[in-house]
Amino acid sequence: MAVKRGDLEKVKELLEAKGGATAKTKGRFSDLLRTAAMHGHKEIAALLIEKGAVVNSKGRSGRTVLHCAVRHGRADVVKLLLDHKAKVHTRLPKKQTIAHLAAMGGSREVMEIFLSKGLSPSKADADKMTPLHYAAQNGHVEVIELLLAYRSVDVNVENAIGLTAVDLAKANYKTEAAEFLRKHGGKAKEKGR
Repeated sequence: MAVKRGDLEKVKELLEAKGGATAKTKGRFSDLLRTAAMHGHKEIAALLIEKGAVVNSKGRSGRTVLHCAVRHGRADVVKLLLDHKAKVHTRLPKKQTIAHLAAMGGSREVMEIFLSKGLSPSKADADKMTPLHYAAQNGHVEVIELLLAYRSVDVNVENAIGLTAVDLAKANYKTEAAEFLRKHGGKAKEKGR
């Protein structure tokens, strides 16, 4: 609970009582690191890494600590993890990339970090969903704007069931995103959208 709440002093106190990570406790430290990453507690994340948490460990869902920080839009934690050699090219089960998670999370700053590292802004996952689809579906206009600045991003690309970013924005009641996409050449494939 101390990690989730962001209580750095309590976490320090508990870690001192337990000592550093051992082969037996490294997994638990990594679970705590994942929690700190999700909640944006950079100082606690740094402390856990210092004490032996494994930066590239995966949770039960197959997500790494970096995946959690990205999905929740925690730019400061993302930078910390990258400084500690977090693997960027680890895919999730549906062949999603960090760029997909960044689009879902909606942080323009996080998306900029990965696009500046050369990640594809238009790579599709197993459902042919691109970062643009996820940003539209979640109504993240700032991320949509950033993605559309790349020539490789097709505003009208269809996913596996034939929906465009405009369709997804409208289906999820993200009117502002749908209008923004339309102003930038986006079209709906579904009738009535």
